[in-house]
Amino acid sequence: MIDKTQRTRQQKRRQFLNQAAQAVGFASWSALETAVINGLFSLPLRGITPAPSDLGAQSKKSQANSKNERPGA
Repeated sequence: MIDKTQRTRQQKRRQFLNQAAQAVGFASWSALETAVINGLFSLPLRGITPAPSDLGAQSKKSQANSKNERPGA
């Protein structure tokens, strides 16, 4: 069961996220989220340090990409 405090916090969070999405041209946060998931929009991330597990995934992805690149391309 959700209490009033939690509901109010969720409403404020959703309102803030909707404002952020509208600032970049989307009607709502869910529309922006869908566009990001579908690869239609990317968000520049500033001041965010990835978790160590994310860094490992990135290095594996970088290694795979470098193996697929042609020399001089």
